[in-house]
Amino acid sequence: MNDARILLVNDDVFQLSLIANFLEREGWNVVSCSQTEKALEEIEKASPPFDLIITDLHMPVIDGWRFCRLLRSEEFKQYNKTPLLVVSATFSGVDAESITRDIGANAFLPIPFKTEDLKSAVINLLEGKVHSLKKRVLVI
Repeated sequence: MNDARILLVNDDVFQLSLIANFLEREGWNVVSCSQTEKALEEIEKASPPFDLIITDLHMPVIDGWRFCRLLRSEEFKQYNKTPLLVVSATFSGVDAESITRDIGANAFLPIPFKTEDLKSAVINLLEGKVHSLKKRVLVI
């Protein structure tokens, strides 16, 4: 499982670096892209295909919504079943579940997240399990 190849896409270089470094320390092979266009180039030349793709939603040119839909299209048949994990600092809760389902992703992780939640999500997705988020409540 730790020999899995993960494609990470995030235009926020700080988040990209932080997530990539954590995943690499855990033993996964990570290819990082700060632009979706570059990620699509990596996908085209990847052999074998990536085992998991982690993407942000808000990115210039090709955003995460379009990126995920592309990966579920006829054009990218080899990635139609590849687990997709969406990370975002903008959405959470019911919105996140709805967005995840609508774009064909398998799981969602709100930023900021605990590293153990990221690790758990990655392991579950690589094992073909559904990753469920812990419910959080803010009391004011």
